[in-house]
Parts: sequence; structure tokens; C-alpha cells
Amino acid sequence: MIAGAALGVFCLGFPLGASSALAPWPLLTGQGLHGGQQPGLSAGQKAKAAASFAPAVRSSALPGSASMQKPARGKLLVATEQLLDPRFAHTVLLLLEYGPSGALGLITNRPSDHALMELFPRSPVPDSFREYKVFFGGPVELGQMLFLFRAGEKRSQARPVFADVQVSASRALIDQLSAEDLASLNVHFYAGYAGWGPGQLDNELERGDWLLLPARVQDVFPAKPQKVWGDLMKGRSGEWTKAQNAERCFNRKLVPAKRNKEIL
Repeated sequence: MIAGAALGVFCLGFPLGASSALAPWPLLTGQGLHGGQQPGLSAGQKAKAAASFAPAVRSSALPGSASMQKPARGKLLVATEQLLDPRFAHTVLLLLEYGPSGALGLITNRPSDHALMELFPRSPVPDSFREYKVFFGGPVELGQMLFLFRAGEKRSQARPVFADVQVSASRALIDQLSAEDLASLNVHFYAGYAGWGPGQLDNELERGDWLLLPARVQDVFPAKPQKVWGDLMKGRSGEWTKAQNAERCFNRKLVPAKRNKEIL
């Protein structure tokens, strides 16, 4: 599922270099997610950080099915009950990139207890954002920062995702946004991201690990992020039940009567 090395060269369609406005914002001057001042996070610290955000995994696995929609930027991935990987169980992801080289997305329903100023204690963070909680965006490159925001106009240092939602990692843009109406911007910060290599996401969708839905603003910027997964799954459970009932009805008609008891 995770292909950080492969995705690192085309994150958001731009090279991850100092000249790229969309290159993820590195946490080089901060403490990282779990303290200890050092440049970036080691592999062990990244794993520990990812584990600390992972919820308890439910043992009950219900069958899931991938949507007939095709994955694309601006679509939501909703983990089904059969996806038990603690890094992704009960998550909702917003796809930022999808193509032959792989896919990239942000987990949008796992806020942490860490404020933005904790990650940059020795680097100036606009006062407007100092207390903003950072979301766990995914287990790849936890030492990188991306943010989503809403704006009616396209920003030169950001990329549109869907509707008026845009994504960026530009510190300069953060400074600009801090002087605007924050209530309308709905800025969310994310440490790390989720990545797939070529064909990996397609295989997971075919296997039924994810539901694929159109993204809605209220699902990406909800008042209570922890409730989004349950609300989305609740809305889809009826469709699965109907599909199962339909299959059983077809079996009654197509299978000889003497075998019906074996099936039903």
C-alpha cells in the first residue's frame, strides 16, 4: 500500500525540491510529532508516530465492495471493515493524485493532539495558526507537512483538488493566509501522507478494501472528524444489504429447487 520512495519524486506532480511551491513543508526545525529536537524524523520515530495515531482495530470484518467510480483527484477513499491495517482502519482519505505512476492522498479524519507550534518551536509560525491541531495525513514522510484550505480564487502556490478546496505546502502561502478570514478558509494541516505504487490502489479497490466516493466539503472539513467514517459507512451499508438480497433472489430462480436448501 505504501510506496513512499516511488511517490517522493512526483508528489503533487512536482519534484520535491526547494524550488517547488508544492513540495511538502519539511519539519526540519521542529520537534517532530513526539519531541526530541533533531533534523527530521528517523524511520523508527516515523513508525512510532504512525502507531500512536492508529486507532484500535475492530475484529469484525464486513464484506466491502469498491465503487463503480474511477479513482481520480478529488475522490474520497473510505476504508471498509475488511481493511484491518491499523494505519488505515476506519480512515477517510482524499485523493490528491492518481495516475500510471501511482496515487497519493491525505487521511482527513485523524486529528492529533499536537498543535502546529509544537512542530516548529524554533521557527516562526503565524499567530493565527499556532494552536491549530495537526492531522495525521498518512504514514509516508511524517517529517513533511501539507495543508488543505478553501478559497474562491486559485492560489499560485497551491493546486486545486475539488470544488474550492486546494492543497499546498508553501510557507509563504501560510503567511498570506494568516492575514485572511480564517473562518472561510478552513485550513487543515497534515503531517505525512498515504502513497501507492503503480496499480496498488486499483488492486485494493478490486479487493474491496475501499469505497470510492465523490468528495464533499463537509466530509473533508467536518466539525467532528472522528464521526465522518461512521457516517459515510452508515450511508452505504443499506446498498450492500440490498446487493446481497438480490444475489440470493437470483439464486432461487437460477438454481434447481433441489439445491436451494444448500445455498439458502
